[in-house]
Amino acid sequence: MDRVRLEVRGYILEEFFQGEDESQLTNETSLVESGTIDSMAALKMFSWLEDEYDIEILPEDVLVTHLSTISRIAAFILKKQASGA
Repeated sequence: MDRVRLEVRGYILEEFFQGEDESQLTNETSLVESGTIDSMAALKMFSWLEDEYDIEILPEDVLVTHLSTISRIAAFILKKQASGA
């Protein structure tokens, strides 16, 4: 899971956190409450997750809770990979 967390963190830093203090982005930082992830960023993130991790994200998967922290994103990815979806 650590590798996935690092990859997700790198993507978030590159796409949504430019010019911000990187030390403020931890595995448990609330991405939604901090304003890092909004609705447009969520769509972009879900698309990247599908491409990067070869998973299928179904309409019922598109929940903000899956993107709330880096740790939750990593857990979501691993769960989708384990289920073969």
